[in-house]
Amino acid sequence: PPVGSWWRWLPAAWCGSGVVLDTVDGALARRVGRRTVLGARLDLATDTLGFLCAPLVAVAWGRLPVWYLSLSLARYVFKLACWVRRRRGRHVGDLPPSRSRRLLAGMQMLFITVALVPVLPAAVVTPIAGIVLVPSLVVFGRDYCAVAGYFGVRDEGDAVEDTSETGGNAEGGSLR
Repeated sequence: PPVGSWWRWLPAAWCGSGVVLDTVDGALARRVGRRTVLGARLDLATDTLGFLCAPLVAVAWGRLPVWYLSLSLARYVFKLACWVRRRRGRHVGDLPPSRSRRLLAGMQMLFITVALVPVLPAAVVTPIAGIVLVPSLVVFGRDYCAVAGYFGVRDEGDAVEDTSETGGNAEGGSLR
């Protein structure tokens, strides 16, 4: 459909609204120092929207390459790997706080929103997709190694941050 079709802008507007709501909710929760059930649900909804639904729409509409869906799968692979470790009676530790995790999650949500904007050609979006995807996948791997106890993970200069549901989520501000 032509770029001028108003409905082609809906996914970008929907995803962008989720980014704004998630950002405002997280900032308010950190400022007030409280988490709420509503904030936790909003965070889960925006994560699902931003990292599962929006990429599926972007791939279906030819805005992103199918391999970008590895980001959508990464959370579930991480959760499954932790579950398998627990089932085998192996230790699964807490996920350490990480500024990079929150930064990368925000970058992904912003990138997916921009990728859904119909005026950008897919030929421009695809190479950028690879550039923004790789660091996030590396951090998922790093985080699994941390919870599995293979090594302690701490970003340089990371202070202990709020890891509440409303501050990103229970694992420090990303999809985990």
